Amino acid sequence: MLNLTEKLSPAFIVDRTKSGRGRYTLDGKPLTGNTTICNMQAKPFLVDWAAKEAYLDSRGRSIKEIDEIIKNKGYAHKQVAKNSTDKGTEAHDFVERFIKDYIETKEYKREEIEDGEIQNSVYRFYDWSIKENVEFIGSEVSVYSRKHWFAGSFDFVCKLNGKLLLGDFKTSKQIDDTYFAQGAGYIICVEELDPNIKFDGVVVVRSTLAKEDKVWYEKSSNGKAKKKTLPAFEVAYRYDLEREKTFFLSLLNCYRYARGLVVSEWYAAPVVDFTQEDHPIHS
Repeated sequence: MLNLTEKLSPAFIVDRTKSGRGRYTLDGKPLTGNTTICNMQAKPFLVDWAAKEAYLDSRGRSIKEIDEIIKNKGYAHKQVAKNSTDKGTEAHDFVERFIKDYIETKEYKREEIEDGEIQNSVYRFYDWSIKENVEFIGSEVSVYSRKHWFAGSFDFVCKLNGKLLLGDFKTSKQIDDTYFAQGAGYIICVEELDPNIKFDGVVVVRSTLAKEDKVWYEKSSNGKAKKKTLPAFEVAYRYDLEREKTFFLSLLNCYRYARGLVVSEWYAAPVVDFTQEDHPIHS
């Protein structure tokens, strides 16, 4: 079992009633959240999604109603996101209990779930864990970096196919590259707290609330319709941790620059040996 409790300063406080600044404090001072840092990376797909929800919500509304929505910022995508977040949080709770039960009993215990959407998401995580014989050794771990002054919480640590992996469970529409940078940020914290812990990679388990894959058709350049599929469930791994740490520390620097903070040190990213094909000079 992963146990970092003895490594954490008693002055590290996690207030789960807060969702933003002040959720994590060290020595009485707020730490920047890992997720806040990773949100520095733009996500164009969210812009398209918000525009689509606004369009659907506007149909049949008067100009006066639309003006009122804009005035009060009661955008459709915010309500959709809130509903999804609420159910996503419930799904996370089921997954957390499942993992903790395994750590305590070394058995996979499936809970009965009444809500259909939450059931869709969580049961797929159960099935993946059992099929892959995942050995969970840590659950809902909160960590911090005094050196870089940020903190966060990740969902689980597991051993899978002989590798030690830091994992996150997501109910999002797709896997974003920042999820792996986020995981690398947590690993930076863990390694600072206990240098003896050596992770092999990051795993992201994405399981949406949808019952099945989303399938649609898009017109290609030759005029023919091309079938597109967005899976309801997928598991992705990243093992190049130095590359992901580079990404995370770059986002941390961007965050501090954008906030106009007084920075005593810009954090150097690990040296990454890019190939010629990777390097923009050679592209």
